[in-house]
Amino acid sequence: MKKKRCFYVFMGAMLMFSLFSGCGKKIHVDEVLNENTTNVNDGDDVICGGTTTSQDPDAPKEIASKDIASMDVSFYTEVRWDKEENHDFTFVISEEDGELIVSEPNIGMREVADEELLSKLQGVIDDEKLVNRNGLYDVTAGLPPEYQERSFTVTYASGEKLHFTENNNPQEGWSAKFYDIFMEWFASKGDDRLYPEKETSKVQRLSLKYDGEETGYYFVEMSVKDEDAEGGKKYMLSRSVYSTQDTSDEEFEYAPFPDDYYDRLTEIFDKYNVVIKYDFSTWGYSSNGLNGHNEGYFGWASSTDADEMDSDGLFVDIYVEYESGKILNIETRKQSEIEAMKPFLDEMVEYFNSLYE
Repeated sequence: MKKKRCFYVFMGAMLMFSLFSGCGKKIHVDEVLNENTTNVNDGDDVICGGTTTSQDPDAPKEIASKDIASMDVSFYTEVRWDKEENHDFTFVISEEDGELIVSEPNIGMREVADEELLSKLQGVIDDEKLVNRNGLYDVTAGLPPEYQERSFTVTYASGEKLHFTENNNPQEGWSAKFYDIFMEWFASKGDDRLYPEKETSKVQRLSLKYDGEETGYYFVEMSVKDEDAEGGKKYMLSRSVYSTQDTSDEEFEYAPFPDDYYDRLTEIFDKYNVVIKYDFSTWGYSSNGLNGHNEGYFGWASSTDADEMDSDGLFVDIYVEYESGKILNIETRKQSEIEAMKPFLDEMVEYFNSLYE
């Protein structure tokens, strides 16, 4: 009879898998783990196809030490880009021959840890209050791979330990932050394999509209009338400068393309990692979907505030096309995003204005 019950639960789990593992919109973990598809027990027995929950009563909810001595963390994250890239990662920190080594064994990355890395990781642990999950085991069986169980283990120099096991949430905030920290840290050591494939082609088309506090700019490539052509060239750069308080006060000018125009644009975009920011901002945390760009965030602001209202005056609209066919559409009225973009925007405006001197 027990085997028969387990079989029926297993078939239910397989039905869930068929529902959730196919193509279509991404599913939030709360939609997968609901009262209609799980059973909960006290952890004494593992339920085939159901949920097993237990809590270690001796696991502290406060840890005094901040000095990480070892770590073993794995997760699947889908909030960094929406391409067919690897999303499954394991990060291990362990002592080897008297040194603390950081590794990602699936990729084969290894470096000696430093205080900067450990401090940033501990900052995420504190900010996300992960100690509140200490001692938790909460796992539902039979879910798709991106929701299957993962463990988080950190041991401190004091001997204190933070450990929990639960179903992976592919939209989890702490795992995305961990990924960013490891990605940037390994890259600073000369190993950038945690980045997605980089854009190596040049910009081949661009338009930029930027409404600042008082002045607005619109730079675009366009075909002009015969009387505006220079040297027989009718495809020109156009600059429009206007007051954001009085759009009727507008000046138009045309300029020929300098020989290094697209090289210079590509250089500026690379300097500010515009493509990486764009690819890593596809996820909208306020709506739990691949629509972060629709919310007006493109990887510049330090956080994406779901309650931030659009600015009445500030506005950025950038269209970029690369030789590879990659296209960036950046359109935002979020003040936090535009303020973070300002060094990039200022350099772009300075370069464009120099072409009309």
